[in-house]
Amino acid sequence: MDRKRTITLKQNEFVTIKDEQVIYYGANQAWYPDKVARKSACGSIAVANIFAYLAITDERYKNLFIYDKKILNKDHFLEYMLTVYQSVKPIHLGNLTIGVPTVNNFKKKALNYARKKNVHLNTTIFNHNWTLANCFQYIEEGLNKNKPIALINGFNRQLRAIHYTKANGKLAKANFDKHWVTITELEHDKQTGKVTITVSSWGAKVKLDLEDVISGDNFKAMIYFE
Repeated sequence: MDRKRTITLKQNEFVTIKDEQVIYYGANQAWYPDKVARKSACGSIAVANIFAYLAITDERYKNLFIYDKKILNKDHFLEYMLTVYQSVKPIHLGNLTIGVPTVNNFKKKALNYARKKNVHLNTTIFNHNWTLANCFQYIEEGLNKNKPIALINGFNRQLRAIHYTKANGKLAKANFDKHWVTITELEHDKQTGKVTITVSSWGAKVKLDLEDVISGDNFKAMIYFE
């Protein structure tokens, strides 16, 4: 019997974006030319990643992403990111930007972009207790439908210093607290009981311990589109 059980999207490489010799796993908000966007547009990137994946894998969603779906390059994807950003902008409170702080605001802005592209979408928001079993079932359901899942987790100390490997192969550490990411894979180690999720963030593939994600009485939300 296999030790690990893995649930993935049908297209395992997710949204592969090329820039010369570097291959990215989804987009990177650091590509935005605007300083505010680079700092707080993680919600915009989550929408861009998810909608590009839906368009690439399902003809019903093709209008969400009008570029060549076989060859994704950074320059074209940045054009697309800027278009998405017009609908999914961070919220400003004076000089302070708080990104896209709630799942309902995220949903409203994402659906507004989809309507502009004449695409009708339904949403499924996680609305159960944040237990490991409930989260596993919800994520498994979304991935089995071939739908990437957006996750935001706020005020969680467990996610403030996550080590990962960047697309260029360099090791990095980043704060995943108060940050939107896109879930693309779910893995259960049957021997240890550990559950991890693979997410796209900063153009890289990052693994997070699901126990860390759901720990504490902090703000968190998940949503997928279909």
